[in-house]
Amino acid sequence: MSDYVSLHIFGGAENAGLINAEKLKLMKPTACLLNLARGEVVDLDAVAAALEAGTLGGVGIDAYVSEPPNASHPVFHHPRAVFMPHSGADTKESVENMGLMVIEDIEALLAGQMPARCLNASDLAPVADPVG
Repeated sequence: MSDYVSLHIFGGAENAGLINAEKLKLMKPTACLLNLARGEVVDLDAVAAALEAGTLGGVGIDAYVSEPPNASHPVFHHPRAVFMPHSGADTKESVENMGLMVIEDIEALLAGQMPARCLNASDLAPVADPVG
């Protein structure tokens, strides 16, 4: 059994409520759940109940169903719960890397190539002279 369960998945209907009361019961009582994915992936009511019952060791949350989150929810007042302002990836290194990726993509466009991180490449027509 894991000491930590760290979530890094897409949200949406297919993963909504993925971590619920049933899944929390499968975790050992000292385990810590980290939701670094999307708010809807975790059932906060179930997490609050598990923390209160002592069947979950702790929780760290960086993603919320609504922002700002509803601070009146019981989970926000539990001593074994910590929260981040949905900016866990905002480190000096990640910001520098994002800038470098933008530069690489612009250089690719200027060379007449498709950027490596283009998500809609199939929708774009090739450009013969990207700077002309």
